[in-house]
Amino acid sequence: MKFAEKILVAVAFLSLCNCADLLKYQPHARTVRKQPRVGGTIALDLDHRDEDHQLAENMMQENCGSKKAQILEENEAVIGSVTESAAEAEKANRHKVGKVFGMEMESGHDGRVTSTSETTQKKEWQINYRCES
Repeated sequence: MKFAEKILVAVAFLSLCNCADLLKYQPHARTVRKQPRVGGTIALDLDHRDEDHQLAENMMQENCGSKKAQILEENEAVIGSVTESAAEAEKANRHKVGKVFGMEMESGHDGRVTSTSETTQKKEWQINYRCES
């Protein structure tokens, strides 16, 4: 293998290593409600991963300080709704049917608009906890 080829292989390898760091999963959790040193609620995505739950546990323990964070309840919670709407226009369907007093006469319709909408609930996974002595 020539020197230039070795350099290209090394650059390609280093590029792949850097991309792997960029693709690494970033855990997600957010505080919904927090009472310092008392307890609170942490939210995760419905399809959360173990890493997300671990981050939530770390957030709870950080809030509780030297006290132990005790999970009281975990469940799916509705946090709002999302409505999607769509409209579809039908092309006008008119055709000439003749003349009356020299004026063109048409029959048919000028087109219709059909609209639909769908509302779905927006949900997340919530963890309620308290700090124990």
